[in-house]
Amino acid sequence: MKKTLLYLLLFLSVTTAFSETIVVTSTNDSGPGTLRQAVIDANPGDKIIFDGTAGSETNPIMLSATININKAISILGRVPWLPINYPVTAYIKMNTNQRLFNIENAGDVSFSDIVFMDGYTNGVLNTYEAYGGAILVRSLSNTTSLNLTRCVFKNNYATEGGAITAISANLNAFNCTFENNSAAARGGAIVLGGNINTSRPAHFNRCKFISNTAGTNGGAILRVNANTTIYNSLFHDNTAEYGGAIAIESPATPSALEERNNTFAFNTATANASTIYLGENQQLKTYNSIHADNNSVANTIYGESNAGIDLKRLFSNNTVTVPTIIGSAPYTQIQGELGFYDAANNDFRVLAFSSTIDTGDGGLSNYLDETDLNGNPRQVGSNYDLGAYENSCNDQIVTEVTGNALGSFSKAVLNLCEGKTVYFDPITNNTPITITATSVIHRNNITLSGNGKDATVLQMEAGANQRHLFSDGKNLTIEGIHFKDGNAQVISQNPTSSSGGAILVANANLNVTHSKFTNNTTTAYGGAIVMISGNLTSKNSEYINNNATNGGAILISGGNITSTNNLYAKNAGSTQGGTIYLLESVNSVFTNDAMVDNTSTGRSGIAAFTNSNITLQNTIMLNPGNDMGRDNSSTFTANNTNFDADYSIPGSNSTFFTNPGFVDAANNNYRLSGNSPLFDIGNNSYNTEAEDLDGNSRIINGTIDLGPYENPCVMYSSDVLYVNANASGANDGSSWANAITDLNEALNLATSCSIIQEVWVAAGTYTPGTLETDSFNIPSHVKVLGGFNGTETTADERNWAENPTILSGDLNNSLTENPGDSHTIVTMLGDNAEINGFYIQWGYADDGTDNSHPAIGRSGAGVYNNGDNRIYNCAIRSNIADTPDSPEIGIGAGLVSFGGTLDIINCLFNSNTASANGGAISAESGTINLINCTITNNNANKGGGVHFYNGSVNATNTIFTNNSGVNGNINDDGGAGTGTANYSLFYNTTSGNNGDVPSNISGGNNIEDIDPSYTNGYEITSNSPAVDAGNNTANPLALDLNANNRISNTTIDLGAYEVQATLSNNTINITSNAFMVYPNPTTNMLYIKTNLNDYSYELYNIQGQKVMTSKETVSTINTSQLATGVYVLKLHSHNKTQSIKVIKQ
Repeated sequence: MKKTLLYLLLFLSVTTAFSETIVVTSTNDSGPGTLRQAVIDANPGDKIIFDGTAGSETNPIMLSATININKAISILGRVPWLPINYPVTAYIKMNTNQRLFNIENAGDVSFSDIVFMDGYTNGVLNTYEAYGGAILVRSLSNTTSLNLTRCVFKNNYATEGGAITAISANLNAFNCTFENNSAAARGGAIVLGGNINTSRPAHFNRCKFISNTAGTNGGAILRVNANTTIYNSLFHDNTAEYGGAIAIESPATPSALEERNNTFAFNTATANASTIYLGENQQLKTYNSIHADNNSVANTIYGESNAGIDLKRLFSNNTVTVPTIIGSAPYTQIQGELGFYDAANNDFRVLAFSSTIDTGDGGLSNYLDETDLNGNPRQVGSNYDLGAYENSCNDQIVTEVTGNALGSFSKAVLNLCEGKTVYFDPITNNTPITITATSVIHRNNITLSGNGKDATVLQMEAGANQRHLFSDGKNLTIEGIHFKDGNAQVISQNPTSSSGGAILVANANLNVTHSKFTNNTTTAYGGAIVMISGNLTSKNSEYINNNATNGGAILISGGNITSTNNLYAKNAGSTQGGTIYLLESVNSVFTNDAMVDNTSTGRSGIAAFTNSNITLQNTIMLNPGNDMGRDNSSTFTANNTNFDADYSIPGSNSTFFTNPGFVDAANNNYRLSGNSPLFDIGNNSYNTEAEDLDGNSRIINGTIDLGPYENPCVMYSSDVLYVNANASGANDGSSWANAITDLNEALNLATSCSIIQEVWVAAGTYTPGTLETDSFNIPSHVKVLGGFNGTETTADERNWAENPTILSGDLNNSLTENPGDSHTIVTMLGDNAEINGFYIQWGYADDGTDNSHPAIGRSGAGVYNNGDNRIYNCAIRSNIADTPDSPEIGIGAGLVSFGGTLDIINCLFNSNTASANGGAISAESGTINLINCTITNNNANKGGGVHFYNGSVNATNTIFTNNSGVNGNINDDGGAGTGTANYSLFYNTTSGNNGDVPSNISGGNNIEDIDPSYTNGYEITSNSPAVDAGNNTANPLALDLNANNRISNTTIDLGAYEVQATLSNNTINITSNAFMVYPNPTTNMLYIKTNLNDYSYELYNIQGQKVMTSKETVSTINTSQLATGVYVLKLHSHNKTQSIKVIKQ
């Protein structure tokens, strides 16, 4: 308030000596500081402003009686010289049935930035008490003017002139809104009448008249004896008997209405003239305007006898049952499509394809200013647009992932001007944008620019049966977009045809880069793309699992195709061309492409007909059946290309017939494995691109590889790959400084490069992709280690407790597990893989139809395993397996295993939920060994903790608590699997459960029905029965889930967390990072790393016997003579001690 008063004082100091400024400080209706008192005290020329509190929307000026003004004053809701945060509008309301202001013989009275509400007058017709619900202004000498700027009149009522009546007074309104005002008789918002000074007519510029109602004439404006101009204004949803928007009655003296560049939409006349009604002898000029979607039983514009109607450049499209316009001389009516932006939500701008754009006549536009209703420049293109708004022809930005309203993809495409681009706001990343109908592009040189093929996904709505795009505009460019699930159905070559499951382009060129087409289909040609009489260029893109009769991925007729670094896989052309169909007179060049596993009853690769030519360079062709086919008029050349068979191609050089050695074709990983024979055998001269399909350098080892992927393995001399979501540098994974930012990219690289044995992942959150089916696929033989801070030089230096590394399935960024999230966060399908030091959370397996691997869509939301693998030091939490239509099949929300032997050590499973069995874990086949795990508060119908059927579960040193469902902690469902529990603790207070070990679970040395006494979540207290209750030989790891010593005393605790030893009063623990020993496990030599200068050590075997000691400070311990097993190394420095578990191999 002090700042506001200071600004007010500054404002007062700069006003002239001839006027004063009065500040309203009270919302009361009378007395000091009130608006009424300010009007009484003001002299001609004075200004009245508001202090920022009184008059705000939540604290309006409340009047109980009309305020009379008889002098030239200004009332300002906003003072432009005050700070930007000063209130921009003052609210004035009436709380009794009276008008707000009565202005008479006052000279020039001005209001700006005022909201006038709830004025009311209900007098007898032709009396002053009948006029102007908010304001009555009149002048006996034609000297009074009412000037309105940025004002709003809302919910006012009168017998005539619901908001304003001006009698023999000038009315000028700029950028004002009249909404929901009503009159029992005439002029729902305004009545203009009297003997007005014709040299100063009433002016309206950039105003809106919305949903005003009159009982008889003029839903928004009634004019009698008042020359009027209306520019750049909008009339919509106004209603009257005659003149849904405007009525001009028949006084003795003819008067004129001039309206230019206005928009009239959805106005209604119940009798005649949905937009403008003219009485006898009245004159109308309508220039550059839109009268559209108005409704009347008779006419849009109507003139009685001798009325003069001059229409030029008018768009008229209205609902009437008799002639649209009566009384007009011939005029130019604009034909074609209108295209309001979003009329349902009152957005009456026009889209870029509208026939109203650039069809106005600038010579007819004598404006008060040169801006449209939104304040944008009035002329943008070659000429004026019709209506109140000028199309700005800006680039478009997609901000919505559903619907067809403002911000949607369909609306963005509709509003494109020539040479413009559709961009995608990053808020749409990783969430499929639902498309419900084909978007049509007629403009030339359009670009659709996504944020990457894995980030921007255009997904056709199920059942829509349409393609994504039709274009006949020249030169369409698509970059970084994934087109998915298009389904064109009706057969013909037009925008509604079945050709081109995702895109149909006619008589135009298409450029595709860094994009993806999957699961698009058509009942005719081109599962992904059809080109008719145009050129297609495709680079660094993927075409997977598209289907058509001819041309599983692409059909082109009468043009050229240049394809570079593309992957075409698993497409199907049921008749011809499983991959590509060249229909007629097509020249094609395919360079460094891979066409693999495409199918057709005819040619599964490329089919060429009628003078078409095929050239293959550095390409891989490996499709079942006949790769290639052509008629006698077509040619075929292949150089440095690998086929599945010898086609004896004339004039070809360096063709090969060998197994490419793909990494994992079953899962669409067509990168070349480390021993592929197709490395470094291409011809560099064919290459024009700097990067391959993965974004790696196109030539790495001097000679280009075949196919779209270059072998990056030669770059790596170390067996470690580095990942950090926040890294900059080269992002090639060669060091922390150059770490890869995308974990899946690193896993793909490790899959391809056998030299990579470990992937080190720095703290942060990593999601597996953008689609629910995306997952982190852990390669065989690779350790994926989390818990790094990004500076470590050895894996022993990491601390997964201090550097949380999260593998998150939260694809929709809701910070919880729900539909739309990843079905399976981590997938382990090979052998000898390890994940170590991660949080795995927020997966949601809810797809009962995805059986690409057994039940993968409905199980293992956290981890899906089918192999001999390891999971160490992980927290697997808050995952759900629930298929809403079939809840009886959701299993293993935290983890499911369908085979192999899976060792899980030092892991926490909590808050996982399965609708059927195994909230935390389900062993469907194979064996799961649980060692020092904590399994708690998980939920399922059966076995909220662990469920097994044909799989077996062995639990050692593990804690089971409060898991719900039948046999909540561990459930044997009667299959071939077995269950054992040794040195474990069982406790359960959930409904129907107890803390007993189930009778069909064998084993011993278990603790039953005793609370483990948790603290800090699921750590155990020092007095817990789980302390020192385990079997040391079961656990080979040195640290627990908190990265503390796994054995603190001489016997290991149960569960994932170890209670650290309590020292005597004169002994203090050394901090956990004071000493570091490596390598651990060790074989011959153990190294001690510390900043302390003075320390000694003792080494104990698992029986507590001291086997080595040194009172001297040493940096190495020779362990070569020690027996294999577990040891405890105690290091002492002064009165501090640290114990470290050491494994001798």
